[in-house]
Amino acid sequence: MSYPVLYLIFKLYSRLIEKLYTINVENTDIDIMNLKTRSSRNAWFLCYHIYSTSNQYSPKAVAQFELDLKYAVEKLDVEYVIIEDYFDKLVWGEYANVWSEETLKAFIKLIHDYGAKFLPYTNATELSITGQQYPKHGRDWGAKTSWGKIYAGYASIFYPSVYIFPEYEWYAKIMCAKSGWKDFLLDQIRQLHENYELDGLYLDRVDYRVPCYDHNKDPKHFEKALPGLVREMQKINKSVSQSNILIVNDSCMQPDYITEEIFGIADGILSELLLADMNPYGIDQKLAVRFVDLAWKFKWLVRTILTYLLPVLYHSKLMTNKQRMQNIIKRIRDASGDKDLWLFSHQKDKESIEFLTSNIESENTHLCFCSGVKRLRELH
Repeated sequence: MSYPVLYLIFKLYSRLIEKLYTINVENTDIDIMNLKTRSSRNAWFLCYHIYSTSNQYSPKAVAQFELDLKYAVEKLDVEYVIIEDYFDKLVWGEYANVWSEETLKAFIKLIHDYGAKFLPYTNATELSITGQQYPKHGRDWGAKTSWGKIYAGYASIFYPSVYIFPEYEWYAKIMCAKSGWKDFLLDQIRQLHENYELDGLYLDRVDYRVPCYDHNKDPKHFEKALPGLVREMQKINKSVSQSNILIVNDSCMQPDYITEEIFGIADGILSELLLADMNPYGIDQKLAVRFVDLAWKFKWLVRTILTYLLPVLYHSKLMTNKQRMQNIIKRIRDASGDKDLWLFSHQKDKESIEFLTSNIESENTHLCFCSGVKRLRELH
């Protein structure tokens, strides 16, 4: 089949999905001002790049951020502000290399002026191939299959509704904590603490379970090394201040023995509601980490489909199933006890917030607001 025919098919498919999306989400503007939540000490998870992607100080970005921050603290009872992609050119893994030190420091000062706390995003296992470190060390640090291929991680094309800048697309590979990656990542954490006034850390992607045939004779050394890495991160975190906290993402998976150990190290858990539970031991995940890098080669096609398909799915009943949400909370509680728990959803509207609010079962359960590429104050 010729390229023009393929293109026409996918354009028609995209139009169909777009219409479905319009039907599903119309009239979903939310009035958070009048939404009474039962939770306190909430969190706000935000994308830095919606305010600025400049390497220079941006007073406009700071002013826009302050408007959202004021709204978050005063109207939504937000105590923790988690900032993602503050790192230059969206290079996951290189956290000490930020877009603009001045702008980020201005954000942090505002957070503290408003009485809130700042947690930077960090990731235990992924390193973008588009940065400075991967070409130098990726081959040495990467977790490898039995035939020497580095496992594939996440890519911006799988989340097109948030990462909308093609010039900063990123694709990550999975790094092994039994390699030099551990020392590099811990050094990044130290630099963040030295250069910025952090109130803790937010940690993502402790969910990969891959046999690594490098760095150690035991193929399970990859997963067994993760708790040790998290423990060292927490040690640095607490050495700066005992009041600093570590929040770990549950990746919407059934906790296994590795997860339970990591939850024991963390101060709190963020429950990220996905379209389906992630099973790192499932055949789909095993295939994904080995071959999903093929999607990067066909990203024009994948992005065309997902740009319209994901919003439709995120506004489906998959995201507001009460029994499922209660089961998720129970399994996290079983694994972590009564530690603080933040509920997070990729459906960003009134229905979702009311749904999450209805599942708050204790004073240790909170909401985590996320507005994607919109300003937080625009969600009303």
